[in-house]
Amino acid sequence: MTDHPFDAWKAAAGEGARKMTEFARTFWPDEEAEARRIEAAHPPCGRVMEVDGVRLHWIESGAGQPVVFVHGAGGMVEDLLTSRFAPLVGARHRLIAIDRPGYGHSDRPRAELAGPEAQARLLHQALAQLGIERPILIGHSWGGALVLAYAQEFPADTAGVLVLAGWSHPTHAATLWVAGLPAAPLIGGLISQALVPALAAGWAGDIVAQLFAPEPVPDSFADFPIELALRPSQLRANAEDLAALNADVARLRTRYKQIAVPVEILTGGADKIVDPAAHAFRLARAVPNAGFQVLPGVGHMLHHTQPEAVCAALERLVARIGGSPSE
Repeated sequence: MTDHPFDAWKAAAGEGARKMTEFARTFWPDEEAEARRIEAAHPPCGRVMEVDGVRLHWIESGAGQPVVFVHGAGGMVEDLLTSRFAPLVGARHRLIAIDRPGYGHSDRPRAELAGPEAQARLLHQALAQLGIERPILIGHSWGGALVLAYAQEFPADTAGVLVLAGWSHPTHAATLWVAGLPAAPLIGGLISQALVPALAAGWAGDIVAQLFAPEPVPDSFADFPIELALRPSQLRANAEDLAALNADVARLRTRYKQIAVPVEILTGGADKIVDPAAHAFRLARAVPNAGFQVLPGVGHMLHHTQPEAVCAALERLVARIGGSPSE
């Protein structure tokens, strides 16, 4: 008797999954052991706190009005620390940054932490626990959606928002779909454990160059811990966040006109990662009285390549809030 075609397909799929698992082990024989090795080679540079059962790694420097930097997809606090922007801001403000759940040295114990809205609520809890009142929020890339969600949900606890090359509107970009594959059912684990780390490790230089293009990658970025970013656990967290992004910003954009805190928007005119026309320009039209500046010829990582311009946007925001930088 001939097997049903679906049974044959299931058998083939099972054999394929077994071979993929063997293939994965050639790159990550023991994911937990390899992650421990990488984390030991790149230990936490800040402190650790627990918020709602989530272990969060955070850093701070300087004094004065609190400024909280929220990193983008694939990032961590070292994105800020390897930039020329960090010491400039830390000289005038109290600068805080937190590894988002699943990134750097922060844990991600549950899938419900995916997306800008959920992480905005967790950030609000973390800042309250640290005694930080009415901070200025700076969100880069994916982090732009988070700070917009925070300003919508907690306006009384937000002094102002600076969106840097931020993601603000739904898009059908193929790169978003591809980057979300490690979170896909059935195949996601194999992809995050084997294919993506192997390919990304080989293409790391090209990926970083694309992030900065058309500007050169600054020498200081060599200190960014790429190995941490390529752990399967962080790739899965990143994929879950990218998978949740479109749905979250689709809800957020319906309330942009109700944002009541001062907002500044800064973007690179040559950004190859987050299209300014699809995001920054539309956000500037939607948010009442938003400040808006486009830096011609500048790419996605403007806090690294154009720190003076980012600091100028921050000080414009401070002036609008009515505060003054500490001397």
